[in-house]
Amino acid sequence: MNDFQVLREKAERLLDQVSGQSPDSQVNDVKAILHELEVRRIELEVQNDELRESQTALDRSRSEFFELFEFAPIGYAVLDQKGEVEQINQAAASLFGFSRPQLVGMRLSALVLPPGTTFNKPFQLALDTAQSQTTEVEFAKKHSKFWARIVFSAKRGGVPKALCAITDITEQKSVLKELDLYRHHLEGLVKERTLDLEKTNLRLKQEVAKRQASEAEMSESLKEKEVLLREIHHRVKNNMQVIISLLRLQARKIDNHLVKQVFQESRTRIMAMSIIHETLYRQKNLAHINLREYLARLTENLIRAYARSGVHVHFDIDAGGVAMDIDQAVPCGLIVSELVSNALKYAFPEKQVGRIAIQFKPLASQRIQMRISDDGVGLPADIDLSRTQTMGLATVNSLAQRQLQAEIAIVREQGTGFIFRFPRRVGIKHDI
Repeated sequence: MNDFQVLREKAERLLDQVSGQSPDSQVNDVKAILHELEVRRIELEVQNDELRESQTALDRSRSEFFELFEFAPIGYAVLDQKGEVEQINQAAASLFGFSRPQLVGMRLSALVLPPGTTFNKPFQLALDTAQSQTTEVEFAKKHSKFWARIVFSAKRGGVPKALCAITDITEQKSVLKELDLYRHHLEGLVKERTLDLEKTNLRLKQEVAKRQASEAEMSESLKEKEVLLREIHHRVKNNMQVIISLLRLQARKIDNHLVKQVFQESRTRIMAMSIIHETLYRQKNLAHINLREYLARLTENLIRAYARSGVHVHFDIDAGGVAMDIDQAVPCGLIVSELVSNALKYAFPEKQVGRIAIQFKPLASQRIQMRISDDGVGLPADIDLSRTQTMGLATVNSLAQRQLQAEIAIVREQGTGFIFRFPRRVGIKHDI
């Protein structure tokens, strides 16, 4: 029962009682009723104003929602429980290529390619769980087709419905398809390149194996040649020793002192060459000779050959880290042998103690300096190495110029010094 009914019944009861009351009492009751009716009227007007304001706000909200729904750039549609379109905005209708009246009442799943694929399950799940569901489907449109991403949201209140947000992703799908094709193409290129690399790697392994086999074969061949070369040096040395022995035996049968001296000098020269072959035979490295060892052995043999009673000669040997092959060591050894022999024979006629220095040192521009000097009586001033008639010095001059291509200088201070400067053979490195 509302307030108007209550007031009406109260007024009717008051009229029934008027006849038995005094006039003043009747007036007061009527005034009270009129006052109460006025209060109720005011309250009703206030309520009507509030209702009008609420209706205006509701109409405005509906208008704003309609504008958002209608003019949104994304397609929106409202589906009932069967999946039929109840409402759809213009953006969604444009995506499908149909008019809005044509789409209302249509099952949206009927436009899916193939029908219902990846559409019905997320649609029903959104209605059942009231949780948003997202799927991507391909739709048929009026004259073509397009890919769309659909977000289903359950619309609560009354009969369950689903609000669908539809976004065209055809261009994205096209780009992804092109990327996928490009990826497959790259994978094909990678596989092809991998096969090429595997083939190349196999060829390289085969080449490495062949090279290793070849190097092993070459190493074995070099070892064999090294053994043969050592044997050659050993046999050459032995043959020279035989020649020296034969010369010594022959010299014993000769009474002429000059002839014996010639035989002695010949033995000395052969001995100088023999020691080179013996030194190489004993070394590990056959490429170049150990000059210090060779010179020490050579001077020892020369002292034994030309030693004189009462004369003591000391040798200062400095190989200077010079490396030298046999082609240069032989003429150098012969020159040292000739000059040291001369010094032992003629440089110390009256002295009891003497000194002979043999020095090698590398120079700039790939050159070598060899110096043989003594502190004896000195070389006579009239001797010219280029014009000498003596066999020993003529041999020195010939070996220096023709085989070593050396520049020769003679120092006549505090004894005698012979200096030879000549180019080093290419490929020989000094052991500095």
